[in-house]
Amino acid sequence: MVSNMSQKTNVLLILIVLLLTTPMAVAQTIIVDIARNGDYTSIGDAVANADTGDTIRVMPGVYSENVKVDRQVNLVAEGDVIVRPASVEAHTFHIAADNVTIDGFRIEREEIPFGAWDAGILLDSADNVTVINNVVSGHTRGIDLDFSNNNVLENNSVSNNVDGIFLHVSFGNTLRNNTMQSNHFNFGAYTFNGNMDNDIGVDNLVNGKPIYYLVNRSNIVLDSSVDCGTIYCINCNNISVMDQIIGDNTYGLFLYNSEGVVLDNITISDTMTGVYSYGSSGILLNNSVISGSVYEGVNFMESDDSVVANNTIFDNEIGFNLYYSSDNLVYNNLFNNMVNVVSEGGMNTWNTTLTNSTNIAGSLWLGGNVWSMPDGKGFSQKSVDKDRNNISDVSYQIPNDGVDELPIFVGSHEFSILYSLKIFVSKVLSLF
Repeated sequence: MVSNMSQKTNVLLILIVLLLTTPMAVAQTIIVDIARNGDYTSIGDAVANADTGDTIRVMPGVYSENVKVDRQVNLVAEGDVIVRPASVEAHTFHIAADNVTIDGFRIEREEIPFGAWDAGILLDSADNVTVINNVVSGHTRGIDLDFSNNNVLENNSVSNNVDGIFLHVSFGNTLRNNTMQSNHFNFGAYTFNGNMDNDIGVDNLVNGKPIYYLVNRSNIVLDSSVDCGTIYCINCNNISVMDQIIGDNTYGLFLYNSEGVVLDNITISDTMTGVYSYGSSGILLNNSVISGSVYEGVNFMESDDSVVANNTIFDNEIGFNLYYSSDNLVYNNLFNNMVNVVSEGGMNTWNTTLTNSTNIAGSLWLGGNVWSMPDGKGFSQKSVDKDRNNISDVSYQIPNDGVDELPIFVGSHEFSILYSLKIFVSKVLSLF
């Protein structure tokens, strides 16, 4: 027994001696200089030969390369360091490792080639990454977080990209003091897995206006005293948004698992989707103008028990898209889109009771909706109103959904287009 104890003690002593005498790996500083005054002339070569924890300092100059970062390193620009992609088929910085730092680079391309899909900085399933003090322009997507969590984006300037900053299925991220300017769609965030908790401060600006990214908030009013760039409500309730002009973002207003949200007198234009709601209920979308969306003016995904009324929704690819959304009341809206409604898996109400009041088309009697089309062949433009009460003599069947029993009759194509434009201009002017 004593002999065994002695052997174990000797083994332990040997291990301790080995630990004390074996040199420990120390993080190194690697110099990259295009002028050949450093360890490497290529950022990518420096990354490929770096060890975990190394710091790569890049000297001033123009570097033409696509850099894939697949290990934990710190990339720091010393002065004016410009990185331009050598190939439009790849991302300029592709971060595929955790605990990376990208600090102080100017990442640019003069123009976006047709059909390209690249990012200035892509975080690809990368966590705990720090992206600070960078200027990114000319890419399909400036900074893209894809399945990447608990990262920090701070003091970055992102401009003249298709998308500015986009968070795709990414949570726990902190965004501070980032500016997004003159991108087609400045900011966007989306998930399908149930977690959109990010810490995004109002010091993040889109075209000079603050992002309001509300998480687990209640009893908030955002009125004309607050000029919002875009608004997200994540797990919120009793939120009121009114008198806002929003545009040039992936989503104008984004609601996720929220209840009791009032959206009143909002003008939204030039987005991918104007109003997006997922898993929400008790929404009131009222007296608003939504136009110029690449996809939908309004999109309800599994969103129920809401009211959409008194809105002008025009010049979108799809006016109103509903997916497994039911028990919503939709009335007195003017639709004029390539496709006005797409519905799947739900049943909704498309008119209120006939009321002696002015409708959205400016005529007497309020009931259902105006169903017009840009080519002048919409239901409300081509239907019949023999009794001249401004309500179509026949009902309008919503594809895969309910029936508008009291569709508003407008008759002429010119009337619908001019009225849509009139409403849009008047809404904008009313906010100044």
